[in-house]
Amino acid sequence: MIKAVVMYYYGFTPELFHSKSKKGMLAEARFVAWYFEKRSGRSLTSLAKEYSRSHASVIYGIRTVDNWLLFNRGFAERLKKVESLIYYPLP
Repeated sequence: MIKAVVMYYYGFTPELFHSKSKKGMLAEARFVAWYFEKRSGRSLTSLAKEYSRSHASVIYGIRTVDNWLLFNRGFAERLKKVESLIYYPLP
């Protein structure tokens, strides 16, 4: 469900979301999905397998989200919006 909400918010198709592209907003969307998936209790290994990435890439993405939260107000606002859609979905 988290992945579906993130794809919806950022406007990406599943094909694009799972592609090898590292373009800005696409990478951000993946990192956000990993961040919330990890907070929900998923293991790094399971996330890496699902997204066809290494567990090191997942760790990097999660740490990047933590850093962006400290220094990027616009990102923090986007993350709050995604979080509200995950935990308080629209009817």
